Amino acid sequence: MGRETERQFQYRQSLRRLIVETLARLTDPDRRQPAAERVVSPWDKRRARGAEPLFHPTIGAAIRAGKPWLTFYSPGCQIVGKVDLRKLDRHHGATIESLIPQLSCQRCSPHPPFARLIGLQSRPG
Repeated sequence: MGRETERQFQYRQSLRRLIVETLARLTDPDRRQPAAERVVSPWDKRRARGAEPLFHPTIGAAIRAGKPWLTFYSPGCQIVGKVDLRKLDRHHGATIESLIPQLSCQRCSPHPPFARLIGLQSRPG
């Protein structure tokens, strides 16, 4: 056991940098992830053509896919609304379907009809 060589020291330093950069990329909440896009895209395509979705993506998957804006429709008062999923106080593991009671129109009381989810978008426009 002797002292490490300059080459071993450089290797260890570069390995540390690589680990730190990889961890930073994995934990960046604003980073788009292709896996999340592959989950959100089929849901969005089914909703766009009017078909009933087979599943609902999670809030975290929608954010990671770069589509944090959820568009919904209130059948009672016929208003289309948009909500930024990043600003909601909900667990990112919850599905976007769990937001329906919260998004349902309060003006249509006492028994408002449930909101209908239209789609996810990258921008509010």
